[in-house]
Amino acid sequence: MFNIEEYTVIQQALNSMTIQGANAKYLAALQNKIENQISETRKALVEKEKAKNKILSQGKKEIK
Repeated sequence: MFNIEEYTVIQQALNSMTIQGANAKYLAALQNKIENQISETRKALVEKEKAKNKILSQGKKEIK
């Protein structure tokens, strides 16, 4: 699995390509897959951060 920076580089490369002919459907599908992976990766990072913050806040309550 790639990280968010790697997906972004791939997306930028795909967006800069000229899509034509027989490759159009394939490249368009690949662009959609990369965009979906970026979105899923961002969501996972947000959820991970929320879980981390929840654990940290629970730890602070226990210390008091």
